[in-house]
Amino acid sequence: EHYAKETIQSTEVIIDSGHGTGFCVGNIQKYAKRYGKKGDTSLEWRKDIIKILHYGILQLYCHDREHNIKNEEK
Repeated sequence: EHYAKETIQSTEVIIDSGHGTGFCVGNIQKYAKRYGKKGDTSLEWRKDIIKILHYGILQLYCHDREHNIKNEEK
C-alpha cells in the first residue's frame, strides 16, 4: 500500500534498468529462506509464499521480455 503513492513503482524502475532478474530471483530466495521463521502462525508464513509467487510472476515477465516472447507465442 505504501508503495502505491508514487506514479512509477520501484519494481518498474528496477526492471527497466535491466536488473529485474537479479531482483526477482533474490527476493524469491529471501522469502523462501524466511518461510516459517517470521511470525508465529501459518497465516503469517503464508504471506511469504504469496511473495514468492508474486516475484515468480514478475520474473516470468522479465524472462519473456528479455527473450522477446510475445503473448501469441505462449
